[in-house]
Amino acid sequence: MGSNPNLQCPGHSGLLRAKQLWAGTVQRMKRFNPRQCSPGQRRLAIGAAALLITLTLVGAYLNYHTLCTVEVGGDVIGVAHSKAAVTALIKEVSAELSREWQREVWLDSRITYRRVRDRGLAPDDPEALKSKLERYLPLMTNAYVITVDGNPVVGLVDKAAAQGVIDGIKSAYEQNLSAKGAEVVLVKIEQRVEVKQMPCKVADLRTPEDAKEILLRGTDRIVATTVQRGESLWLIAQRANMSVEDLIKANPDVKPTQIQPGQKINLVKADPYVTLYSVERRTYTEAIPYAVQTKEDSSLWPWVRRVLQPGKSGQRQRIVEITRKNGAEVSAKTIETKVISEPVTEIAVVGTKQIPDRGTGSFVWPTMGVITSRFGYRRSGYHSGIDIGAPIGTPVLAADSGMVVDAGWHGNLGRYVMIDHGGGRIKTVYGHLSSIAVKTGDTVEKGQLIGRVGNTGRSTGPHLHFEVRVNDKAVNPLNFYPQN
Repeated sequence: MGSNPNLQCPGHSGLLRAKQLWAGTVQRMKRFNPRQCSPGQRRLAIGAAALLITLTLVGAYLNYHTLCTVEVGGDVIGVAHSKAAVTALIKEVSAELSREWQREVWLDSRITYRRVRDRGLAPDDPEALKSKLERYLPLMTNAYVITVDGNPVVGLVDKAAAQGVIDGIKSAYEQNLSAKGAEVVLVKIEQRVEVKQMPCKVADLRTPEDAKEILLRGTDRIVATTVQRGESLWLIAQRANMSVEDLIKANPDVKPTQIQPGQKINLVKADPYVTLYSVERRTYTEAIPYAVQTKEDSSLWPWVRRVLQPGKSGQRQRIVEITRKNGAEVSAKTIETKVISEPVTEIAVVGTKQIPDRGTGSFVWPTMGVITSRFGYRRSGYHSGIDIGAPIGTPVLAADSGMVVDAGWHGNLGRYVMIDHGGGRIKTVYGHLSSIAVKTGDTVEKGQLIGRVGNTGRSTGPHLHFEVRVNDKAVNPLNFYPQN
C-alpha cells in the first residue's frame, strides 16, 4: 500500500517503554523485602514506585487523547484512532473497487500517519472515513484512457468500448445531420484523439455513456459580458442560453435587481474537449420571380388594370455546401445551380385616360369634429395629414368635386377613399372609415357623402385621417382653408 506495515505512529514507543518499566517494577516489588532494607532504602523504593505509577498513568492518559491523521501529499484526508483502523479500511476500499471494476487496484503514493494530541479533534466515523479514502486516495488501475492532444481525459476498462466512444460521437453527429435532410460529406474530430493503455485513477473510470458526455460537455469556462442599457438578468441569461438561476450562481456578488449599464457579468460557457467538424450538402428548390410587362391604354381609367397573360414563377435547384463546428454553421457556399422551369412574364394593360378637371379649387370641411393631430413631424414620426376627432358614424364629405380613384382597404389607413379632383394634380384621402358610400370610378360633387368616421386600420380612437396631395406629394390640408 506504499507504507511500512511495521511503522508505528509517533508517540507509541514512549507508551511501550512505560509499560516495560512498569512490568519490571512489579517484578522487583514482588522480590522486595522492606525488613531487609534500611529506612532510607525503603523511602527511596516507595518514591520510585510512586513515580513509575504516575508516569504510567500519564502515558495512558496521553494515549487515550492521542489520534492519528492520514495525510497524502501534505493534505489531511481523515482522522482515526489508529493506523491499523485506516489500513483495514484501505484494504476494504481496494477490494471493493477491484471487484467493481474486475481488475487490480493499487495505491499510487505513500501515506503519512501523524500522531496528534488535540482534545478538540474527533475521529471520523468509519463509514465517513471510508468514503473520504475512496474519494481522495490515489487508487490506481490499468485502463484504456482516451487522450485529447496527448492529455488524458477519461478512462474505460475495455479498449473496444473506449474506441466505440470516439466512433459513437462521430456517428451520432452524422446521423443528426442526415435526419435533417443533409448529404454528409465529411465528419471528423479536429483534435488528435487516441486510446492508450496506461495507469489511470479509479476515480476517472467511466461508463461509455458518461465518457461521451464528458468529451462533448468538457469543462466550464467563464466569459465576461458587459450589461447594456435596458438589459435585465433575464435578458442576459436568454442571450447566453443560460437559466437565470445558473447566472446568479456564477455572480454571487451581484444583486439581481440592481445591475447597471457597463457592469461586468460572468457567463458560464461549456468548453468541450472535442470539436466536431463537418461538411454537408443540402439541395434547395427556389422560386424564380416572374417579370411584369405593362402596356398603356388611353381608353381606360388609371385605376383599371387588365391582365392579358398571367405571370408564373419558375423553379430552380440550388446545392449548397455547409461547413459546421459542433453543429454551428461556419460557412455556406453555392456549388451548383440548376433551372427546372423558366418563369412566364405577366403582360398587363393599364389605363391612362385623363381624369377630367372637376374640382372647384375650394374645399369644404370633410367632417364635423376637432383637430387632434396636425400635419408634419410628431413624436411617432411624420404625419402626412391631419386627424379630426369625431364619433363613429359621423358623416364624411367629399372636400371638392372629383372622381373616386380608389375605395376599399389600404393598410394602416383601414377603410379609405381617394378622390382625384382633376388630371391627377390634386387628390384627397379619407382614412379609418367605418363604412364607404362610393366605389372606384364614381364621380362625386363637393360636399357629397362618401363614408362615415370609424376606427379601422392603425388607429388610437375614432377619427378621420384627411390628406391633400399635390402632384402626389402630401401637403398641409389647412393651406386649403381660409384662416380666420
